[in-house]
Amino acid sequence: MSEPTRRAALALVFNAFVWGTSWWPLRRLQEAGLHPLWATTIIFTLASLAIAIARPRACLQVATTPALWLLVAAAGLTNAAFNWAIVIGDVVRVVLLFYLMPLWTVLLARAALGERLTQAAALRLGLGAIGAAIVLWPPAAGDPAASGFADLLPLPRRSW
Repeated sequence: MSEPTRRAALALVFNAFVWGTSWWPLRRLQEAGLHPLWATTIIFTLASLAIAIARPRACLQVATTPALWLLVAAAGLTNAAFNWAIVIGDVVRVVLLFYLMPLWTVLLARAALGERLTQAAALRLGLGAIGAAIVLWPPAAGDPAASGFADLLPLPRRSW
């Protein structure tokens, strides 16, 4: 395995570890009285300050590129919704619903941008929907409706 491939694989494992365990400190902070949205605000503020100190030109680039404002807002809202949902909901359900974001993206791109739905994308949509149904709606659950607010946070905002 080449060095770039090895580093990429380690980065993916580290990313999966961080996202897979991020719920634990957020739940401990909530038990200590800190709401997950405040915890998210503090964490992102500290991270933004660290980036501003390490790369001051990045702040200028964001300030002068309005398209980045939308990305910053979308990323912030998505992470805030994830952090809130992971604290108040079932970890497996919430993580699965957030991992279905590519499914929502394909559907919204079709509806909002008129993008063509390829056979490969349709296959991925079908597999994602089947996987979600298997995990989210076991036979004992009865009604396949969302089980609570935590299940609604990952859904595209247009569906609210």
